[in-house]
Amino acid sequence: MHVTLLLFSATLCQNQITVPSSGFVTVTSQNYPSNYKSNTDCVWILNAQTPGTRLRVVIKDFITGDQLDQLVVGSQTNPLDTNSILRTYWGTVPEFPVVFTSLSDTMWITFKSDGTKQARGFDLEVQDATYGKSLAI
Repeated sequence: MHVTLLLFSATLCQNQITVPSSGFVTVTSQNYPSNYKSNTDCVWILNAQTPGTRLRVVIKDFITGDQLDQLVVGSQTNPLDTNSILRTYWGTVPEFPVVFTSLSDTMWITFKSDGTKQARGFDLEVQDATYGKSLAI
């Protein structure tokens, strides 16, 4: 048996979120699984509850209208720092889940869309990198 704690579900566009050491947070595009809105500009800053613990991102679903609608994930706290970008996604991700780990205990996620074509968007989890490894009962 595994213990799962869902502390927070982030659908608002501007959030600072603490990822619990015993669980995860869910981040989705607004209106998910319905289409997101035109001209969306969202920023989430995520911090591990336990300092020094890296964060794991699990993308469970992803589809955007075109290359101008992008999900970008980076390390640290400044989404304007292009050197901190870890991953950029647009269009369709062919296989799920997509899993990767941050470089530190802090990361940022942005989602921006233009005004042309909208789609379902995304559903992802941000986990403490030790989540699920020591929770077996």
